[in-house]
Amino acid sequence: PRGSGQLGGFSTAGSGGTRVGRMNDCLQEVKSGNFKTYARWLAVTDVILEMAVPILCLVTNRTLPPVTFVLLILFSVLSGVLELPMCCSCMQCCRTLSGKMSVLNNYVLRAVFYACLSSCLLAVSAAMDSENNPAGWYFGIANGINFLLYLVASFRGEEPVDAAGDEGVARDKAKEALRNQALSAAGAAAKDPKVQKAAADA
Repeated sequence: PRGSGQLGGFSTAGSGGTRVGRMNDCLQEVKSGNFKTYARWLAVTDVILEMAVPILCLVTNRTLPPVTFVLLILFSVLSGVLELPMCCSCMQCCRTLSGKMSVLNNYVLRAVFYACLSSCLLAVSAAMDSENNPAGWYFGIANGINFLLYLVASFRGEEPVDAAGDEGVARDKAKEALRNQALSAAGAAAKDPKVQKAAADA
């Protein structure tokens, strides 16, 4: 008779071990605290695709409902300013918008933001012919996943990071230090009696 660890002449221990190993990998991934990283990469991917898909549909004369077209462009801009503020720092309007959206550095509020985007796209897609609006369904679901990832990151206590990364933070601190040194040097020079006398003679 076959042992309990065999089925049809094949051992089930290997498949069971594989399943346990995968479950352990998943648990380790959950404990790793990388949900904010997954959410950020998914959001950046969506920003690119939400801008690219409407443009490609326009160039290739593919059908895309006008409402979905406008929403994808709008959501791409908003998400781009939120997730990649350093890419549009050269425009005053984007800097202003980025400052106003800084409240979304709180991951709970950011999750709510993506939940709103997801609900809007899914509602528009449900109200239209589904066969002619796959982009609406896809980005609605993708933003819904982002909502879940940021929500889990918040519950796990993961801290927001600067969008430019550690290098960007270090660069900003270095610029601030140089600016402070320059101001200090200028102030010291202004108090120098020789400089004051030269200025008075001029």
